[in-house]
Amino acid sequence: MKLAYGLVWKTNFCAGKYGVDHPNDFRRRERATTAQLKTAEIVARMGEQQLTIEEGVLEAGLRNSDNWQGSLALALAFGLESDWQAQTAQLKDMQLTGPDGLRVNGHLNVEQLRDAPHYRGQLTAAPFTLRPWLARAGVTLTTAGEAALSDVAMTSPIEGNAEQLSLTSLSLVVDDSTFTGELTAALDGSRLDFDLAGDQLDLDRYLPGEATAKQASRGLLRKAFAQENNTLVPQSLLSGLALEGDLSVGTLIFRA
Repeated sequence: MKLAYGLVWKTNFCAGKYGVDHPNDFRRRERATTAQLKTAEIVARMGEQQLTIEEGVLEAGLRNSDNWQGSLALALAFGLESDWQAQTAQLKDMQLTGPDGLRVNGHLNVEQLRDAPHYRGQLTAAPFTLRPWLARAGVTLTTAGEAALSDVAMTSPIEGNAEQLSLTSLSLVVDDSTFTGELTAALDGSRLDFDLAGDQLDLDRYLPGEATAKQASRGLLRKAFAQENNTLVPQSLLSGLALEGDLSVGTLIFRA
């Protein structure tokens, strides 16, 4: 049997500190998500247990009153081919768009869908500014360069599973620097491994202001980064993170 139809599906939920709340419970409504799925066509081949989605668009509005006001609108356009018996799925022509210039394109191939899902594919992020996204994550930047992290782009093959993802041949542009290499991150935020080589790095641009640069010039760079205030990376982000990496640059610019 083959069924073909279009679809518009809407849902919303709210997550408080202790779990998921009913959307009409405003007493603990701290984090909420509304979602809508639109498709030009869904083809379900019941006997073969196969599903095709053409021109799917998943639109989501994210709310987090702790870190930003209003709703954060994201949209994911995609096509889908899945085979339940073969345990495979292909996400095609993916494009994630959002505010502040966010545009990520790619595709994913998923295997062992029911037993132990793992995936491979390609992701490319067009140039966008990272600063407002860090602010939404609760990170307050105090970089000496006001435009630092305002021109970020990347492309890489991607592979992973339910626990981690790896960018296996990463090309990353951060402002005037280009880095290549590989990066692996645990999806629960507990671990980050990387091996990156860059052409140049203007360190002054990313230091947390003039006072920290003066400390660094007196050989107190480690102390400057260890202070509770005016840190380049907040301690709250590092306290539960196992970090292991190698970073090399051809030219390091540091004018203290």
